[in-house]
Amino acid sequence: MTTDKLIDVSTLRKIFIGDSIRRSLEADYYEWKLVNNYFLKGKMWAIYDKQKVIGMASFTPKKFKVCSEIIIASEIGDTFTDPNYQRQGIFSTLVNSVREDALKYSRVQLLYGTPNENSLPGYEKKLNFPQIPSAQIANYIFPITINKVVNCNDGKLTIWGKGEEARNLLYIDDLVGFIDLAIKKQKKNFGLYNIGYGKSIKINDLVKKIVKINGTKIKIKNDLSKKSLST
Repeated sequence: MTTDKLIDVSTLRKIFIGDSIRRSLEADYYEWKLVNNYFLKGKMWAIYDKQKVIGMASFTPKKFKVCSEIIIASEIGDTFTDPNYQRQGIFSTLVNSVREDALKYSRVQLLYGTPNENSLPGYEKKLNFPQIPSAQIANYIFPITINKVVNCNDGKLTIWGKGEEARNLLYIDDLVGFIDLAIKKQKKNFGLYNIGYGKSIKINDLVKKIVKINGTKIKIKNDLSKKSLST
């Protein structure tokens, strides 16, 4: 996809700014993610109404290790439809196009998605994507974001699973600083390094800390119907 086309899809993406906590919305993000993907180039689909993008979807190739074998996997995502054009089959058309290309023409051996609560029904009911409860990756690593605590209006928050999973979190500036230092100080072409805060924190404790710092009264509940991942 050319730069101007990436700008077009970025414009549509920015309509859904509330879903952008973990990633950029700019065209250069998609260029990095898809065009300059270090493993294999990804692809973006877009549906236009004249000069305006009204629907988008993509797949991002990744390396997966399955039973000691490296395979080509791909995450399907960026499935957004302009609110004024919804319920016209655009979502299904885009996802089916991505799926067909990925599995038939792009050597992808495993296609998966991590849809939000808005997209999940479409994936399951319309497109026959089975849900694998044990693979709720993003939600279990950080089930409640700072934004959800700050914008909590009803005084209630739900954590998926028991919340006893411990995670070693790292601030992005510290990671960038480490990479810069490693490049300047490295004496060999290759090296294996482990970087982290050095201390893990349970999801329950992390959420309580965010709530305390925010200074609000919020009741926290654990949804035990959602599977927890082991630490």
